[in-house]
Amino acid sequence: MSPRRVLYVTNQLPYPPWSGGQRREYEVIRRLSADYEIHLMTIGRLARYSQVSVNAAVAATGVASVTVVPSTDAIPHLPPRMREHYSPFARPMIGSMLSQSKFDLVHVEGFFHMQSLPEELIEPVVLLEENIEFDLQRQYEAVTGNPYQLDWRACRDYEVAAWRQAAVIGVVSEEDLASVNAVRTSRPGMVVPLGADHIVASGSPPPRLERETVTIGFLGNFRWLPSEDAARYLICHVWSALLGAVPHARLTLIGAGASKELRSLIADTPQTMLAENIEDVGPQLRTLDMFCCPLRIGGGVKIKIYEALAAGCAIVSTPQGAQGLAEAVRDALIVVDPVDRLAGKMADLIGDPGHLRSLQHRALHASTLLPTWDTATVWQRSLWEAAAAGQPSLKTTSTHGEAINE
Repeated sequence: MSPRRVLYVTNQLPYPPWSGGQRREYEVIRRLSADYEIHLMTIGRLARYSQVSVNAAVAATGVASVTVVPSTDAIPHLPPRMREHYSPFARPMIGSMLSQSKFDLVHVEGFFHMQSLPEELIEPVVLLEENIEFDLQRQYEAVTGNPYQLDWRACRDYEVAAWRQAAVIGVVSEEDLASVNAVRTSRPGMVVPLGADHIVASGSPPPRLERETVTIGFLGNFRWLPSEDAARYLICHVWSALLGAVPHARLTLIGAGASKELRSLIADTPQTMLAENIEDVGPQLRTLDMFCCPLRIGGGVKIKIYEALAAGCAIVSTPQGAQGLAEAVRDALIVVDPVDRLAGKMADLIGDPGHLRSLQHRALHASTLLPTWDTATVWQRSLWEAAAAGQPSLKTTSTHGEAINE
C-alpha cells in the first residue's frame, strides 16, 4: 500500500533547526517521512533560502519535495502574521498541486496559512498552533501600551474562524487546548507535546561558579516578537541592574535572526555577546552558570526551557517562560513575578552557590520527566490519521473577505 501523501504548509525550512519552531518541525517531520510522502511548502520572506539550503532540508528531513513561495506585504488590513505570510502565488499553486495529484491531507502550521488554501477543499486540513496568536498580540498591547499593528480582537476573529474550519487541531499545551476547545466543542483539539531528547542530559551538571566570571544566558529566535522583546528587556533593564550587584557577570545571547538594531544594542552593552546560528545549543548552554528567561509575552511551551533543563542550567524565568510546563517540571525553575524582580533574584542566587547548584540538579532531574520527540511524533501521527479517516470538506476564509463569526 502506498504511503499517505501530505501537503505540509509552513513558514520556514525545518533545517537547520536554529529556532524552537524549526526544531519541532525537523524532529517530527524526519520521523514521519519514513511512513508518509510529505511535500513541504514554505511561504514567507524567503530570500535567505538558496537551492543549497533547500537541498539540505530535503536530505535532512527525508521529505519528497520542497516548494518555496515568496510572500508580499500587500494586504494592510490583515493581522500581522497573516500579512507577513500573505502570498498571491500560494493559493493558485496549492490548488494546482491538489488538482494534479491526490493528497490525503493538508497540514497547516499556524492559522495564518489558512488564507493560502483554495476556497473549496476535498482534502481534510490539520491545523497545528504553536501559540494562540491573538493572545500574544493581546499580551503585547498590555505590556507596551500600544496596539501591535492591528487590534488583537481582529486577529482573534480570523484565528477562531480558522479553528472552526479545520478538520482537527493540534496545540502544544493544555492551556492552549482549553482555549481551542472553548470554541470547538464539537471537535476538540489534541495536545502534541514537544520533545527534549535532542539534547542528551549529562549525569551531573558541570562545575560552575568556580571561574572569575559568572555567565548568564538567554536563547531565542530573535525574529520572533516575544523573544526579541525579551532580549531587549534583558539588555536594557535586567542586565544593567545585575551588573551593579555582580560586576564580573557576562551575558550570552544565543539564537538566530537578530535584527540590525538588536545587534547594535548587544555590541553597545558591556560584557555582552551574541552566539548565532548554533544548531546544537547543548554545549553552549552547558557553559552557563544560569539561564534567564525574561519573556513578557508568551504562549504554548518553550523549547528553550526544555533545552536549558536538559543542559542542567539553573533557570530563572518569568511566568510567561514557564507556561505550559507540568507542575513537577515547573518546580525546577525559579519563577519571578513581576519581571522587574529578575535582576535581584539572579544576584541572590549568584551569592548562594549551594542554592544555585541545587537548581542545576533539579533541572537535570526535571529533564528526565519531559516527553521525547518519538512521543511527539506519535501524537502528530494521531492527528493526521484522525483527519484522513474523517475526510471532511472545508471552506476557507477568503484573504480579502471578513472572518467568519458564529
